Amino acid sequence: MGSVGYKGILDMENVYNLGLALGSNFYTAGIIAHFMAFPTVTVKNCYSVWKDKSKMARDSRALFGTSLSSVIYQFDNCYYLNTQGNKEPAGLSATADQFKNGPVAAMLRDGENGSIWGQTVGTDAYPNFSGELKNSLAQRYAVTFHTFEGDTASYFDNYIAGFKKILPSVVKENATFMGWYDNAQYDAIPAEGLETALGEEVDEELDGSTNYGK
Repeated sequence: MGSVGYKGILDMENVYNLGLALGSNFYTAGIIAHFMAFPTVTVKNCYSVWKDKSKMARDSRALFGTSLSSVIYQFDNCYYLNTQGNKEPAGLSATADQFKNGPVAAMLRDGENGSIWGQTVGTDAYPNFSGELKNSLAQRYAVTFHTFEGDTASYFDNYIAGFKKILPSVVKENATFMGWYDNAQYDAIPAEGLETALGEEVDEELDGSTNYGK
């Protein structure tokens, strides 16, 4: 995508770039190069990897070019190779191994309407639209949230090692949510996210603390 115009609206879902993005300045990027003032942009489930950056501008970016200061945006589940591009204004950095071995494909498949994504690890260097993830080395761990009796909210029940998973908030009438703990005594600093390194076998049970008011 070259540019999103003044007060323009753009929705993109399930997109990727594996090609060169040629240009002479920072308006060069793999997914969206330029934003004019006050657009509304939503991008879900995407990644950008350049196979060869030798012919590209030094200031080019993997995902999104230019500042996002005047952009109303929602970027969910988007990844870029951490050795490429300038500092990215949005998106999540991933290593070459995370692209090659299945973790990025697994994360993309977990996204909304992400079943189109797939990869045959050992054959495909990057995720694609095959719809099947085979031979993946992604490590997935279970997580259980303990809240309050009668809580009908839905919470995620697993996460993939190597990527930080932001923890949900808990809503209860006449109460203030104080955070998540990994023990029922609430004697540690509240957890903000789950991020387990590859190779560590860790399933989590987290307890929610609430401070009740009138």
